[in-house]
Order: sequence, then structure tokens, then C-alpha cells
Amino acid sequence: MYTPKAFAERFGPQQSDLVVAILGASYLDALLEDLLMTRVIADRRSNVVTRPGFARRAETAFALGLLSRDSLDDLHAIAEIRNYFAHKVLDAEASFRDSEVTALSAKLSSSRAAADPESRSVMKEWGYEVDNPRALFIEAMTACASELAHRIEHAPEVGVPEAEPTGRLGLIEWQAVAEIVRRLDARDSKKR
Repeated sequence: MYTPKAFAERFGPQQSDLVVAILGASYLDALLEDLLMTRVIADRRSNVVTRPGFARRAETAFALGLLSRDSLDDLHAIAEIRNYFAHKVLDAEASFRDSEVTALSAKLSSSRAAADPESRSVMKEWGYEVDNPRALFIEAMTACASELAHRIEHAPEVGVPEAEPTGRLGLIEWQAVAEIVRRLDARDSKKR
């Protein structure tokens, strides 16, 4: 079962920054897929959920009303940070302290909270590393995972059913209907 503490502990100091960024984002991506599957027909042939694209899945979840704006914004920043590390996979020195990652981390809700003087003092009092981009990244990931897990847990038990067939008309049927209407109109005009 998901708990924020257990999630955050998976990304402790024993893990490299690269592992934290890439595996953390992958875990959130899997949660997004699970959340979206609660709102679509359970047909794996449909690629709306399974097609590649962490950011696309986040945007889809937001568009369906399954994700808050804060989480959407965090997931976009997390995706950018993950991409940075993915392109630096062979660079053993890649770090959350790199200027590009620090700038991307500033987009996270946890960074915005750490910048607010009132929140910052509370965070410091609780022992939070308010100037550590890695800690802010883990906090944002934990908050997103918490929201996603909560929404999955509280999703309706019954899946989304397939739509019932409706009165569809193809071109041939449409032409037949048009011909019938034309004939009826012609008959009615003769009666007048």
C-alpha cells in the first residue's frame, strides 16, 4: 500500500540523483496510467492511456478532472528534470545542483513553498532542506504520488462501459435517406 513516507524512503541518500529523477518519474508515470485506466474502457488496444508520453498522460488526467493544477505543473517540471537526467545518463557528475536542474526545480510547488517566508520557516522548523533541489524534487514527487494514489484508491469500482451503438449512417445509408426524402418531397409537391 502506498504511503508518502514509504515512497520518499525509496529515494533516500543511497540513491544517485539520476536514479531519483528517472525512477521517481517512472513510478509517477505508472500511477498516472493506473489512474487513467479507472476512467477509460479497459481495452489495452486503446492507446489513449498506454501510448508513450508522461506529460501527455498528465495532461489527459488533468483534462478529465482527475488531477489538480498543482500536480499537473509539478508533473511537467518533473518530466523536464527526468529528461535532463536521461540525456546525462553517462555523466556521473549530473546532479540536482546543476544550474539547469536548479532552475527547473524552482518550478516545483515545494520550491515555491520554500520561497514563501512563512512556509519556509515552518519547513525549516520541521527539518526540511529548503535549499536542496533534490529534497524539493522528492517532496514534489511525494505530493504527486500521494494525490494519484488517493484518486486511484477512490475511483469508482465499476469501470467505464463501452458506448452503446447509436443510429449511425454511412454514406450509402445517407444517400438512401436523401433519396427517400427527395421522393417524399416530390410526392407532396404533386398533391398540392
